[in-house]
Amino acid sequence: MREYQKAPRYELITRYGRMVVAVNGATAVYLDASQNFGADESIGLIVRGIRYAVSAHLQLKDGQWGLFAPDHAPHLAFQSLFVDRGRGDVSRSARLVVQEAVLEACTQWVADHPDALTEGERIRRNNEAERLEKEIEKLENNLVESRKRLTALEEGA
Repeated sequence: MREYQKAPRYELITRYGRMVVAVNGATAVYLDASQNFGADESIGLIVRGIRYAVSAHLQLKDGQWGLFAPDHAPHLAFQSLFVDRGRGDVSRSARLVVQEAVLEACTQWVADHPDALTEGERIRRNNEAERLEKEIEKLENNLVESRKRLTALEEGA
């Protein structure tokens, strides 16, 4: 049986601050600058002098990195970017600057670290294989139990 592995994590320094990158496969990354946001002054991205907690699910589609959106609902991409300042609303212009910064940083980071995507994809495939092995084992066990119940029913008839 394979062992589940966490997505590899890396540090990404942007002109707005530090983020953590989790590589979830060859075409998917998660960027985060929100963990312990309220407790740690070094966490978050600073845009126009305001510190924001930020996280984003990004995907590679048609050769471009962008906010994740299901194929059937591209209008939901905005939900893949979390931006919070801890108090009050985030302005649309600040959100757009953060979005642009995240996409720019991701695109550059991926170009500089292509092996990270390869490793992330290897781990994703390993984890999917492990999940399928467990699913097969469960189905096989259910099959054995069902055959026992069937045999008991047939013998009792």
